Amino acid sequence: LSKEVDERTGEMFSRRDRMSVKALRFHWVAYDDEIAASARMIAENPYHENLWRLLWGYVEIRDAARSCRLAMESGVAFEAFNITAADTLASIPTEELLRRIVPEVDHRDEIDGFGTAFSIEKARNLLGYVPEFSWRG
Repeated sequence: LSKEVDERTGEMFSRRDRMSVKALRFHWVAYDDEIAASARMIAENPYHENLWRLLWGYVEIRDAARSCRLAMESGVAFEAFNITAADTLASIPTEELLRRIVPEVDHRDEIDGFGTAFSIEKARNLLGYVPEFSWRG
């Protein structure tokens, strides 16, 4: 709720005072070695209660930093952006994970392979953000 309030406040400042505000929604910012270690633990037990929230998304710290630079350089007045890697930490395809873990969730678009369940299209289209890091190689 506090994130939603912060974003609406930023939108109000942008509209009222012509302030440029970009809300970057990061999902677990980490270094590459931390990401690889978590991916290994998730591969051993993807349904572990303390790990399942991590398997959906992550962003390597250099990609996160680059997204901040892109946001500051953009001419966007106000927008909220999901900033994640292009893939998940799971060794199970994303569509299969969604069916197993959250079958009640509506799927808007098909997700190829291990693609992230978070839409990063707006960040790609408006900021030019394309994640460069993947723990897969």
